[in-house]
Amino acid sequence: MVLFGLSAGYCQYRGCDKRNLGDPVTGEVFNTGWVAHIIASEPGGPRGDEELSPEYRDDINNLMLLCDVHHRLVDKQKPKEHPAPLLREMKAEHEARVASACGIPPDSKSHVLLFGANIGEHKSVLDYRTAAPAVVAKRRYPAGELVIQTKDDSRTERTPTYWAQELANLDSKFEARVRPVLAVGDDPHVSVFALAPQPLLVRLGTLLSDKVRVGIYQRHREPVQGWEWPDLDESYEPLAPSVDSPTDTSKRPALVISLSATVAEERVKAAMGNDCAIWHVGIPKPNHHCIRSPEDLATWRKFVQGLLNDIKSVHGHRIPLHIFPVMPNSAAVALGLVRQEKADMPFHLYDALGDDDFTHAFNIE
Repeated sequence: MVLFGLSAGYCQYRGCDKRNLGDPVTGEVFNTGWVAHIIASEPGGPRGDEELSPEYRDDINNLMLLCDVHHRLVDKQKPKEHPAPLLREMKAEHEARVASACGIPPDSKSHVLLFGANIGEHKSVLDYRTAAPAVVAKRRYPAGELVIQTKDDSRTERTPTYWAQELANLDSKFEARVRPVLAVGDDPHVSVFALAPQPLLVRLGTLLSDKVRVGIYQRHREPVQGWEWPDLDESYEPLAPSVDSPTDTSKRPALVISLSATVAEERVKAAMGNDCAIWHVGIPKPNHHCIRSPEDLATWRKFVQGLLNDIKSVHGHRIPLHIFPVMPNSAAVALGLVRQEKADMPFHLYDALGDDDFTHAFNIE
């Protein structure tokens, strides 16, 4: 009973997490798990020892709950590849996760919003199983998933109907699946996991707006791929965006965002013509990993709020702002989140196609 409590009934083998309860086919409820010894109960068993086996035979710290597959793996098929220190690591990791998840207050739930659309030839790769642990790590309880997926896996941004169809798909599914959740309960919280072309990410942010409590997550590529915020080391440099303002503000305003990579002004003028006043936002070393913590996103949101006010004070709030974004997915959602529908300028959004050209995607009025 104690071991089942510590493991929550799930296999403690790293990466498995199979629930050891019942038959999913028949629906019958019974225990399917195995109690495995890290140090064998007998000296001649896997990882057995003349002195330690009798001493740790009934010690709860020497026991693991495993599914049938992994019980056979560690005890019969590959015992030498599963030394005691490795199994202790697995047990400790699993029990720490159980304790952490169960220690989250019931009122700290968050709805997990997964939004994906094709990015060039790359298909959206969103999975609730990989997103939920990131929510738990931030001391929130996943309250279920809200999925908005691409309408057609065969289309890309170069398909003539792509933007109109994907925008309609996002808007309609948001109203059908997300809006009703936001309307129920007191001050709901949403955790956002989004991988899509940046104009669509900005649109998602505007649909949520800053009236909703939102936690935005960034897909990390290193040191480990995934959604959980990485541990910060001495190489971490907080996000420090800055803006270069145009000298001639009589032309149409364009906002260039160079967080992930540098954007040359020639690319903007190729899309808009020379009649543009470019506000250029950047960081000292643009890179894909510039958003490494929730604090970076908070810095970005505060910066964008001030920037939009500055641009609006120069050009007026009714003049469209042409936006050329090259930034991490989380920063794009945050940009839309900050926009005030009735107070800020219309957004005319562009998408980068390769290294040379931008194309107009759609407008947010």
